[in-house]
Amino acid sequence: MRSVLVIHSTQDESVDDRIRAMANDPELKNVSWHHTYFILRGDGEAFSSMRPPEFLEQNQDVILRRFSDLAESANPDLIVLHTGVAFYIAPSTVLSIMHSLKQKFPGPTFAIQKGRMFSNVLTSRDHNVRYEVNFAVNRIFDQSPEVQQFVDGLF
Repeated sequence: MRSVLVIHSTQDESVDDRIRAMANDPELKNVSWHHTYFILRGDGEAFSSMRPPEFLEQNQDVILRRFSDLAESANPDLIVLHTGVAFYIAPSTVLSIMHSLKQKFPGPTFAIQKGRMFSNVLTSRDHNVRYEVNFAVNRIFDQSPEVQQFVDGLF
């Protein structure tokens, strides 16, 4: 991979630490990193009038445009979805945005982190949500062993 765009849930200190770890990993020194977020530091004020899932749903177009602008300028080989709190609280909205991004940028490989939040969504939701999430994940993301191994090493 030459250029990787990582889409994180939130812009916060723990994500900043994760980004520094990626940048400082000697095995990844030749990767050009690009990072973006579903929820920015400045978005906190919006949560006084709406819940985070509503914020994500109502701001899908803004979020997609932010992701698209960065994908356009970065020209990534790989786009990775980190399945953090945004995915946990609004999996359908997050996957809808990712599906739209893939339609706009069919060239890069799309990958998904299958961590704790991903597992929690698949085990704690009703059957219809699990089916919808699995269907969308299978349609959007490359889940080959090589890609999953790379993504697993990032987080």
